[in-house]
Amino acid sequence: MPVPHPMLWIPALMLSGIVAAGAQAPYELTAEQRRIPLETPLEAKPGAAKIVLLAGLPSNKPGQHEYFAGCALIQECLAQSPGVTPILVAGGWPMEGREEAVFAGAKSIVCYLDGGAKLAMLPAERWERLRGLMKSGVGLVMLHQAVEVPADRSSEFQSWLGGVWQPDQGGRGHWDMGFGTFPSAHETLRGVKPFAAPKDGWLYNLHFAPSGVTPI
Repeated sequence: MPVPHPMLWIPALMLSGIVAAGAQAPYELTAEQRRIPLETPLEAKPGAAKIVLLAGLPSNKPGQHEYFAGCALIQECLAQSPGVTPILVAGGWPMEGREEAVFAGAKSIVCYLDGGAKLAMLPAERWERLRGLMKSGVGLVMLHQAVEVPADRSSEFQSWLGGVWQPDQGGRGHWDMGFGTFPSAHETLRGVKPFAAPKDGWLYNLHFAPSGVTPI
C-alpha cells in the first residue's frame, strides 16, 4: 500500500530544449511549460513502468503550489530511469476523450494538486474511473494538499491510500523542515538522503487506516 506523504516541497522549474507535443492544456501555459510534452512520454520506452503525473490547476501566486513545475521535475527525474515512463498531465485530469489512453497500463498515479472540494477526480465519471484503477491494483500517491478529501469520499479514499486529512482533527502549519536520519529501512526510502527546506508547509494528524499502514 502506498504510504502517504503529507506535503511536498518543490522549487519552480524551467526546462528548455524539449519539443512541444501531445494534448493541449486546459488553461494557458507559460512559454517554459509549453516546451514540455503533455499526456505523452518524453521518449519511447517499451516495457517500462508507466507513471501518470497529475498536475493540478494553478491555485496560488507564482512560487507557491507550483503543481505543473513540481510534476515536470518529477517527470524529469523519473525519465532518467530506463525502467520508468512518466507522463505529465496538466489541469489535474486528462483532456476529455484522452483518459483511456493516458491511464491504460499505468502502474501508478501521482497527484500533486489542490485537495478538498477542489480535487480534480471528484466528478462522478472521474471517480468511477479512479475506483476502477484502484481495483485493478494501480498504485496511488497523493502529494501536498491532495491528501484532503471531502468527508463523503474519505472512507473509500483511506482504503486506497492508507490515510486521509480531515478538518475534524487535522492540522496545518509552516515550519523549517530537516531530516537528518530515517528510523526505517523501508524500500520506499531507498536512495533518500538527509535533506532540509525552510518554511515548509505541512498537513498533519491524518486519519490512518486501521491496518495495512507502515510508518516510515
